Amino acid sequence: ADAVYQNLEILSNHAHEYVLVLGGDHVYKMDYGELLGFHVNQKADVTLATVPIPVHDSQRFGVVRLDSESRVVEFIEKPPAPPLEWACETHCLASMGVYVFNRDCLVRYLTEDAARPESSHDFGHDVIPRLLAETQVMGFRFITADGQSAYWRDIGDLDAYWRSNMELIEVIPECNLYDPDWPIWTAT
Repeated sequence: ADAVYQNLEILSNHAHEYVLVLGGDHVYKMDYGELLGFHVNQKADVTLATVPIPVHDSQRFGVVRLDSESRVVEFIEKPPAPPLEWACETHCLASMGVYVFNRDCLVRYLTEDAARPESSHDFGHDVIPRLLAETQVMGFRFITADGQSAYWRDIGDLDAYWRSNMELIEVIPECNLYDPDWPIWTAT
């Protein structure tokens, strides 16, 4: 959260109503328009993108419990033990580290968080729990059109980075980087 806070001046100089915050250590293919549309339709202050993960991996992620209307009702960052009561058989929902914020909400909560000396200035540990208690926080389920788990990998360590690279070079990769309907734009 501190990295975003350090750039609040940029947000102040633009009149955009929404801010998309993305982690840099993930591989996935998402239409952010769907996420933003969900956020707007739900009249959320904040929307967390979520993905099903195996319960035994829950200690590596922020774990989310949604109600029947997709409101986030509980959030625990890297719980010491799997929240089995939240699980649906073998899986639970994890935060992807992908957020949509109403700009004014983001500016307010990051400014307040920066002034708290006890804060670690982390979205998962500090900002999201406060938002959950005081605002409308929604959970967007990142799934495919047929309701299956979409491709998402956390590549925050070397082994995970290597595994994801190996998946991407399979003959028919789950996340096809050569999809002509999903171009990757670069600048030189």
